[in-house]
Amino acid sequence: MRRHCRNSADSPERQQEFLAYLADARTSDEEKGVITLVLLGHAIVYLLLTATEVTWIAVTAARVWRRREHGLLKAVRPGVDVPALAALLAANMGYSVLRRAILARLNRRIALRSRQP
Repeated sequence: MRRHCRNSADSPERQQEFLAYLADARTSDEEKGVITLVLLGHAIVYLLLTATEVTWIAVTAARVWRRREHGLLKAVRPGVDVPALAALLAANMGYSVLRRAILARLNRRIALRSRQP
């Protein structure tokens, strides 16, 4: 399971700042809508990526299981689809980069808003 934050001690504080940012009267409805759509998009991308990983693992395990009588090494070689694995790794890296960029942008907005009187 992926951990979304490196330091879980910062997570409640960050959530409180984010909720205060959304509840702030200075935050426009349009900006709240954009944030909601970004969060929804993130949830959909995360769900699709996780479902794809689980499906790939199940299919690979079934392929290896069917070839188990030939030995582990001979079963794994043709059973693991390397291009699909490379695509999953690239998708995970892209997801991580995009997620960090979105979080950094959101944190900048929250920091700018908290400095304003």
